[in-house]
Amino acid sequence: MPSKRELIGDLDPPDGRDYSTFQWNRITSFVAGIVTTIVYFWADLFVYLPDWIAAVLSAPPVGLLLYGLTSWTWQETSKLIFGLAVGSALAAYI
Repeated sequence: MPSKRELIGDLDPPDGRDYSTFQWNRITSFVAGIVTTIVYFWADLFVYLPDWIAAVLSAPPVGLLLYGLTSWTWQETSKLIFGLAVGSALAAYI
């Protein structure tokens, strides 16, 4: 008796693309980084918030873009973005 796999055959799409191999978390991160960057510049947070808080809020869009464009792990990206946020806050506060 043939197995189901033998009866159904190859399930690859006809165009040859295998969407399961795409790194959807990195693609989503890149798109979210673009959107948050646009919102950050559009909202002009320096008008409504103290400078050091607005400077800290500029770090997450950079982190999303970096994670989407590089092969770094999310832990490495988080460490870099935390350092960027602290450095931006200190620079704006001092």
